[in-house]
Amino acid sequence: MADNVSKEEGNHLYSLSFSTKEPGLAIIMERYTGKEALVAHSKSDYYKAFTENDATH
Repeated sequence: MADNVSKEEGNHLYSLSFSTKEPGLAIIMERYTGKEALVAHSKSDYYKAFTENDATH
């Protein structure tokens, strides 16, 4: 997913980190130019696939 997100128009930052203290905990930071870019991101197939597999979303 990182490769796709970093190429999106309006994406300025994508960072994925994993906790060294809590196994299975990942932190994703993303920054977009504005709401339109974020909405476009949330409509992508890879975003939908990712959130369908995430029980906390």
